[in-house]
Amino acid sequence: MKVLRGLLWWLLALALILAPGVALFNGWISEQRWPIERLRVESDSARIDQQQISDRVQPWLTGGFFAVRPDRIRDALLTVPWVAEAQVRKRWPDLLEVRLIEHRAVARFTGGRLLSERGVLFTVPEADIDPSLPSLVGADDQAVELMAFLRESGRRLATVGLRPVEAAVNARRSWRLRLDDGTDLHLGREQPLDRLSRLIDLLPALLHAAPAPGQRPVRIDLRYADGFAVRWPQSDTAPAGTRAPSVPPASGQAGLDPRDRRDHLPVPASATTGQPATRPEAMTPHPILGTPT
Repeated sequence: MKVLRGLLWWLLALALILAPGVALFNGWISEQRWPIERLRVESDSARIDQQQISDRVQPWLTGGFFAVRPDRIRDALLTVPWVAEAQVRKRWPDLLEVRLIEHRAVARFTGGRLLSERGVLFTVPEADIDPSLPSLVGADDQAVELMAFLRESGRRLATVGLRPVEAAVNARRSWRLRLDDGTDLHLGREQPLDRLSRLIDLLPALLHAAPAPGQRPVRIDLRYADGFAVRWPQSDTAPAGTRAPSVPPASGQAGLDPRDRRDHLPVPASATTGQPATRPEAMTPHPILGTPT
């Protein structure tokens, strides 16, 4: 009995070994047998073009079920605009399932590209780019750092009702921001977020001393050790020989004299120091934010 049982096990094992060869010999699993006839695509995105998905998949379905390569189809689908991830599975006997995940854009980036919430740079048709997204300017390997800087600066600026619409860093790692009121902030290389916080603390006194009611600065240069410089919009100045009244400094804040219309007005960081602002580090020309004078 034991001998018979052992023989049956050996016959079963031999059949399992020989079955694929027999099937292949008879054409049961040939490359052209059992073709994929159905395609099922799952996606929650309206941006992903379904026709492009079909066009990318069809060239890979010329063979039978066993000849179709899901990995190659996945690679082809990742070239479709807005596709961040693609999962491809075969279902016996004739079904191909595709599941797509869309890129979620958080910012525009240098070179007409977009940056996703995962820190991935990707390209889409120009018509698909949302102009209301903030802009990031820098090298590709600085994309994630720029995104973090934009978010943190946005959190701090929200306390005074402002929002950054552009963040930039150049090859010398000098940081810049553009705000939604049109003001350019030059933050330099050292502790840019700390310098931004210092400006936020002084902003009420700065705006109170504007040359005209409601006027906003064009540019603020914070690259000074003990102060910052302000450029106001072009406006009529007081007649020669006259003096506009000084603005009394707020406690612990800067006192500004609105009669000074120079492009770079040194503003002490503390009204009690009485020390002039020191020379800032040199600024590298920037294609969007311009070159200081």
